[in-house]
Amino acid sequence: MKNTKYSMTKIGLFSTLLSATLFITTSCGDFLVSKIPNTQLVSQSVFETDASAISATVGMYEQMMENYNSAFNGQLTLCAGLSSDELLNSAGNPTLDEFFTCSITTTNDQIKQNFWGALYKYVYQANTIIEGVSRSKGLSKSVSSQVEAEARFIRAFSHFYLVNLFGSVPYVSNSDYRQNSVAVQTSSDKVFDGIISDLVLAQTLIADDYPSADRSRPNKAVVTAFLSRVYLYNKNWAAAEIEASKIIGNNAYSLQSDLLKVFLFDSPETLWQMMPVIPELNTAEGNRFAQTSGTPSYAEMSPSLVNAFEAGDQRFLNWTNSYSESGHSYTLPFKYKVRTSSEITEYYQVIRLAEVYLIRSEARANQGNLVNALTDLDAVRVRAGLVPVQTTNPSITQADLLLRIERERRIELFCEWGHRWLDVKRTNRADAILGPLKPSSWKSTAVLYPIPASEILINGNLQQNPGY
Repeated sequence: MKNTKYSMTKIGLFSTLLSATLFITTSCGDFLVSKIPNTQLVSQSVFETDASAISATVGMYEQMMENYNSAFNGQLTLCAGLSSDELLNSAGNPTLDEFFTCSITTTNDQIKQNFWGALYKYVYQANTIIEGVSRSKGLSKSVSSQVEAEARFIRAFSHFYLVNLFGSVPYVSNSDYRQNSVAVQTSSDKVFDGIISDLVLAQTLIADDYPSADRSRPNKAVVTAFLSRVYLYNKNWAAAEIEASKIIGNNAYSLQSDLLKVFLFDSPETLWQMMPVIPELNTAEGNRFAQTSGTPSYAEMSPSLVNAFEAGDQRFLNWTNSYSESGHSYTLPFKYKVRTSSEITEYYQVIRLAEVYLIRSEARANQGNLVNALTDLDAVRVRAGLVPVQTTNPSITQADLLLRIERERRIELFCEWGHRWLDVKRTNRADAILGPLKPSSWKSTAVLYPIPASEILINGNLQQNPGY
């Protein structure tokens, strides 16, 4: 698989889509975007056989992993980690420093190409699959249902990050460039309504079993786990608990007792993972952070994060790496151990069981069910070698328990998919947490990233976020 980069041209995202059409081949790079004028954006023949429809679907995931700098291939972890209290810009990269100082410019290439541009590209690809399946007369019922469900899941997954990073954004539900080129922003609540609608429908369509030999293509459990996260973000505590319980009660998944094996491709904790496609690379995060000498090439863990680990936490021992260089001590994320290798042992973990336990714990705590919330919290803590909170503080208050869950999420999910950045925003604690850490640059409006200036220039219906 050739390592390709997706980049936006100066004409903007939706103008790029005007001339895009998809072609399926039998090579590893099946799902290619070619600039050939065509008002029918996808050749309908792609969806007339089960094999070609599956190829188009697999290609959607390959595209996410082909781009070394995409939001869905490590860049979200890096940039959102810098925006929050997880990472320091030790490499001094000026573009990344805008994330660290929370003073992102509207011309920042990361925002333009690897967040806004890439995420809408995945939405577009999902829409073309949904539309192709709806018109198809040649697909078997099982493949038609599975492929549509996966596309709806990816559309929901992409919109989830768009709305959390940018706030009100266009909710794009078709591949018609004429509509999308003038799309207006949808309120965050309405975007979440669309996300939930897609996920609920995907649950009814998708198979219980994984459609692939590994866990790189979603099944019903993956959709359900993600739906529990979406409900949590929407403060629908009861629904979040119900969906999370379906996963925790599923004996196909279990917490990996050996912390060194959590991020291996065959971990029983994995719900959804992405398969590497770039030669000599397992994961982009391993390539960035699995460093044992020299100044960190990208970033190091902040003192705030390092000091947040409790004494005896085995996650610090197994998931971080510390070394000294020229009198300076560095601590880097070390969840992924492989920097470069032709042997694939690590897939990119997207959703895993530990997060689902913490989702249910938070949902239960918010409903006043503190005893069972503690049970879920302690399941994660005990795996990390820590004393249960039920033992140290059995009469903990609801407010204190919610702070303990927040802290546990910070440690368990550190430097994964921007969880910390999204958490401090959704709990309205960004000012309290980040203000003291970034006193000279933090402002409340920084909780939203700016919409790329080039997109507003092309689509006059877009309104810039406050503060930019």
